[in-house]
Amino acid sequence: MGKWGKVALFLAIAGLIVVGYVGWKAVASYPTSNVMAQLASMPPVPSLDEVPPGPEGESIKRGHEYFVNTAAALPEYVGNKLSCASCHADGGTGPSLNLVGIQNVFPQYNSRSGTDIVLEDRIQQCFERSMNGIAPDKDSQVMKDMVAYLEFISKNVPKDMKNRPWVPKLALSGPLPTPNLANGEKLYQQACAACHGVNGEGSGFGPTQGPALWGDDSFNVGAGMARIRTAAGFIQKYMPKIAMGTKAPGTLTTQEAVDLAAYILSHPRPDKPQPGAKTVNGAPTWEVDWPKAEQPDDVAYITQAMREKGLDKGPLPWYTAYAERMIQAAKAKEAEQKAAETR
Repeated sequence: MGKWGKVALFLAIAGLIVVGYVGWKAVASYPTSNVMAQLASMPPVPSLDEVPPGPEGESIKRGHEYFVNTAAALPEYVGNKLSCASCHADGGTGPSLNLVGIQNVFPQYNSRSGTDIVLEDRIQQCFERSMNGIAPDKDSQVMKDMVAYLEFISKNVPKDMKNRPWVPKLALSGPLPTPNLANGEKLYQQACAACHGVNGEGSGFGPTQGPALWGDDSFNVGAGMARIRTAAGFIQKYMPKIAMGTKAPGTLTTQEAVDLAAYILSHPRPDKPQPGAKTVNGAPTWEVDWPKAEQPDDVAYITQAMREKGLDKGPLPWYTAYAERMIQAAKAKEAEQKAAETR
């Protein structure tokens, strides 16, 4: 069997898929009416004008800057062009993946890591997965500043309120409709490409641009949003932000959202942690995830625990397109390297 045939066979055996993160502008959100109704129950969020003077206030301001301009402000920690606000719009205070009161839900058990985690752990995961980088240390000033900002926007939330009723359930549950990649591509060009680029490359650098949805500048395969249930749920609730063609905000059906997620996430993206990643126990792959539980049915890779139990999953509906794109991308990269060596 040839090299690329082996690659294809490996992917088929592993059932490797990619599904992903769809973020957008941090400056505005146009979610469905149900989401807005839930948001009405959120305690008032303080303005940045209310930041106290002195070191505490300076820390909060730095945390806000790191949050909304992560890639630009913290290039040493970010491996792509995403920022926290690419997904958590309005500095984490708006409808899209709202973070007001988030500190109240920690510590909590995280099945992906198989451990109890604190807020700093979760932030580290976002740096290394969604932003494909290396996380700042828990006791670093950067981490302290980001936590200070999240605590500031949450200061009016009662300390014992853990359920955050203003945050809707994101991931789709139950049986998913079979993805239609051709329809997903059609919908993407109609309702997404204007902001995220015809080839998913994104429309610019910063929180107010449509971020890259695949390729080296996007999230990696280990990201929490690299799952079709989460991606489709995000798309259905929050996309498109403005009317695009015949698609208005909040009008996508579940089938359309799944089609879009499958198409977007059938494209290549970084598939390994950065060397030195802190959240995978020194492992060079994401296979150490879900060490104590069966991985969810939409995870883009097979874990070591699943393989040891003989529970490897077969190809999912969007696998074929993903496998082919990964093979072609690997071939192209290999050709570029060979060409560079001969110059």
